[in-house]
Amino acid sequence: MIPFEKKQLGKTGLMIPNLGLGTATLSGDSLAEGLYGGSAEKEAISILNESYKKGFRYIDTAPLYGTGKAEERIGKSIFSKIDKSKFIISSKDLIFSSNETDSKSFCFSSLVIGAIIAKVSTF
Repeated sequence: MIPFEKKQLGKTGLMIPNLGLGTATLSGDSLAEGLYGGSAEKEAISILNESYKKGFRYIDTAPLYGTGKAEERIGKSIFSKIDKSKFIISSKDLIFSSNETDSKSFCFSSLVIGAIIAKVSTF
């Protein structure tokens, strides 16, 4: 297992590992489905399981990744079988501005949570 350093997230007291696993490439079976080409489900779950064995306890995902497939695959991996307080999942959500003068403005809301997010919690 790799010993990851941790840093405190602002004033929250939440300690975040300095290295995490991004799941964009684990999201789909083809370029059309996955943001970056994707991985087959079995391969994606194997990568998640191996990352846990190597010591990863921080996962980054988003509903955009394979229209939720990355989240579903996290839910089918070893992460669904361990104490949710032992790892962190971060997610992003696109929020569009309601400003009538600039309909193209947007911002990203980044959430860091110590429990599984919606689609993952269905396991």
